[in-house]
Amino acid sequence: RREREGRVRAMRILGRLVAVGAAVAVGVVLVGAAPAAAAVPPDVVSGVAAAALPALARQSLPLISDLTAGECPELPPLWVVAQVQAESGWDAGAHADQPGGSAGLYQLGQSAWVAAGGSPWAADPPADGAAVLTPEAHLRVAIPWVCANLRAVTAHLASTGKPTAPLDAMLVCHVAGCARVTDSRTGVPAAGEAGCDDRCAQLVGRYLAAVHDNLTRFGAPR
Repeated sequence: RREREGRVRAMRILGRLVAVGAAVAVGVVLVGAAPAAAAVPPDVVSGVAAAALPALARQSLPLISDLTAGECPELPPLWVVAQVQAESGWDAGAHADQPGGSAGLYQLGQSAWVAAGGSPWAADPPADGAAVLTPEAHLRVAIPWVCANLRAVTAHLASTGKPTAPLDAMLVCHVAGCARVTDSRTGVPAAGEAGCDDRCAQLVGRYLAAVHDNLTRFGAPR
């Protein structure tokens, strides 16, 4: 009988030891568990490789995505980023040193800025703090303006059958005037047409090449 009672006590002790060991094991697992990974900004936003962008472009990308999605879905955010890079290098304060020049991210002249809905400049060149030199204010005015040009040249290309892609024609419109699109044979002026001489045609060609280089530079891998 004593032998049987001894075996029972031993089994109870063993059971307690197993239970304690299991609790310790659980505690070790919980203590050793890796914390949840902190959220990090996405590397790709709206088809743009965000990590490759200049700091201001990266900061502005959510606004650009919202503006284009809501007001101009045919204008990809990548094209906004690439064109602004070609215009100002994402220097919001960039402006001509002399009156009558262009200013801001998209390098708009005052007449274009006002036509787009911006307020006339208090000084020319504009002073620090002017809306045209403020990134968010500039993009909110300029992106709808660029979109209006894109839609105008898209309609023209569709009605005439010219072979130029609408986004490229939008670039021509921005850098050289929309008459260079409407009065040229293809939508991109060659020297001697649409009032464009050799220098003008070369400028347009370099501008389109620069923007396309930026599309490659900032585009997310496919």
